[in-house]
Amino acid sequence: MMKDTLANPKLNEQMLNKYSFYMLLSDNSSNSYGVYIGKARSFSTRVLDHLREKPNWHTALVFNSSVPGFLTDTEINYLEHLGIKLAKELYPELTENLNVPAKPAISLEKEDEMDDFFEDIRLLTSFYGCTIFDEPIDEGGVQPHDDIPVTVSIPLEPDREPSVRIAPLEKENMKQFYVFHIDKPKGIDAHLYYNHEENRYIIAKGSIIKGSDGEIRPNLLRMRQEVISNPEMSEQDGDYYKLKADIELLKSSRSDSASFCTGVSTNGNIGWVDSRERTFKEVFPKQK
Repeated sequence: MMKDTLANPKLNEQMLNKYSFYMLLSDNSSNSYGVYIGKARSFSTRVLDHLREKPNWHTALVFNSSVPGFLTDTEINYLEHLGIKLAKELYPELTENLNVPAKPAISLEKEDEMDDFFEDIRLLTSFYGCTIFDEPIDEGGVQPHDDIPVTVSIPLEPDREPSVRIAPLEKENMKQFYVFHIDKPKGIDAHLYYNHEENRYIIAKGSIIKGSDGEIRPNLLRMRQEVISNPEMSEQDGDYYKLKADIELLKSSRSDSASFCTGVSTNGNIGWVDSRERTFKEVFPKQK
């Protein structure tokens, strides 16, 4: 359908003729797929090269912004760096890019914005059915090339490593923790205890989290399901769940911890605020 898309002036202008991060999905054999990750000032121009030089790809996932000037050369170079680096770390056999491009010089403010933008890319890519940015299910690392279809279902397995644990705050050195809270959307009332030195995230006992799941990554679904399904960790209260213990989120982040509470993809940089209404980003800006 690409030729039809390029022939549509309105769609070409609104969706393709702008700075973009993109992924090309291709069939490498009967049971596997490959992913090529790239960036372009104009995807509608760049894709013509790929139509000639890469005949195997069948689907293009293209990400750009409706905000003029939000993405420039620097931003798409940074997104390309993040995408290829993560894909080659998780699934090197599926990633068709040979090398990881160098990280461009980018301001801390823009880096935060692009990190959040890339989290949206990860969510939408996984939602579409391409799991190149999702953690492998088992601890053995990359699965065999022929065993990964375009769409991978991720069941809850009883013998896999837990993503949460009960961590009583009364046993912790509270001087090492900074307290944030989140109370939006309506009905949610959660408190986060964050240890900056050890990068630990503990959601406090008594916190109220959303019961239903929106569009979030599989690792967050696992995390929420572990807590919601465990009567020692939570109890249902209408459309919400109340935590019965202090719950530490393992291998988490500021945005993952916020999304855990809201049930939808949430920017933890601004979702979490302290007692003075300062955002997480203001208290703990990301360092280079």
